Amino acid sequence: MNTHGGFGLLSLVSALGVASVLVGTSSVPAEANAPAAPAAWVLGQDFSAHSAENPTPSHGGAAWYYLQSSSLAHNGKYTRLGHYNPAFLGLKGYGQWTGSALADEPSSLSPAGYPYVGVNGSGRNADPPAEYSTPPGAVIVHPNGTGAGNGPPALALIGWKSPLNGRVRAVASFTGVDTACGTTRTVTWSIDSGARVLRHGSVVHGSSTGSLTVTTTVHTGGFLYFTVGPVGIPECDATQVVIEVIRD
Repeated sequence: MNTHGGFGLLSLVSALGVASVLVGTSSVPAEANAPAAPAAWVLGQDFSAHSAENPTPSHGGAAWYYLQSSSLAHNGKYTRLGHYNPAFLGLKGYGQWTGSALADEPSSLSPAGYPYVGVNGSGRNADPPAEYSTPPGAVIVHPNGTGAGNGPPALALIGWKSPLNGRVRAVASFTGVDTACGTTRTVTWSIDSGARVLRHGSVVHGSSTGSLTVTTTVHTGGFLYFTVGPVGIPECDATQVVIEVIRD
């Protein structure tokens, strides 16, 4: 009886052990198969989907901000553009955030002013009366230059708020799209981490920087800024920006 009893006990322990292993292994695939958090944030996609929100929410707790500076200083102290136009150029779905300086354009085109950040979320090209064609999903920014009634020069900025601590790659391009004032005018651009300029330069209207990549360390709640600044008068500084932030 002792032998049989011992065997029964061992069998029970063995069965429980197997069950424990089975339970353990059944939980592993559930964790292993859990969807990984997306590793990239794409401005054009998020802005097109939520153009009326500033900041625009993105996945994982990230967000895009549309901003202006009070000078041309890269000091990390910027304010949100506060005026929203849901139909820039009269095109429904072309959302535009603007600043307080009066724009030197017909009021039906830019009722609030410079700087501005807009996205063509209409699903079709924005053609004349615009001075340049804007394809669907394109993000256009315009700083505020010097000029009578336009207020002080100001940067137009797009800020990406980090949801993580770690390394990321910021991939961006800046293209001068408005050639109405000629192809010798330039705007300045930069990629900043807070108040620190990581990379900067200028681009001539009618040309592009091509793809630029900056790798940097970010912290939760910190900002990367993508800036466009004026060179002289406020007209013709419209610049198309393409931005993607990728977890490294």
